[in-house]
Amino acid sequence: GRWLWLPVAILEIGIGTALLFADTRALAAVASATLFAGYAILMARVVWHGESDFDCGCSGGAAGLRPSSLLAVRNVVLAGAALAARDVETRCLSPEDWLFAAVIALLLLAINAMITALIARTQWPTDD
Repeated sequence: GRWLWLPVAILEIGIGTALLFADTRALAAVASATLFAGYAILMARVVWHGESDFDCGCSGGAAGLRPSSLLAVRNVVLAGAALAARDVETRCLSPEDWLFAAVIALLLLAINAMITALIARTQWPTDD
């Protein structure tokens, strides 16, 4: 599976980019939800079989994460959020709107990083 990181990263970037544009948003939202649901199923399968003693790469290297039920739940929540983006009405955005959207996106990324760090902390005990 090590060779999968590049095609998956390209797919994720492509879907994320397609979500930005009204003409491709509905299809990209469904593709994103499908991808997150697939990740959740893979996580659940690995946890079910007790094969979760490895870093899944889910955090992009920011924190070592093992597949877990918490990550599966996170992916289900993200799949639901992606489906919610499918029906978002858009209008011509002003530069201020793009700036606001960028700030919100950065805030959501920070929240995701905090959740990822919390999950990682519960998985890899420290000597503190």
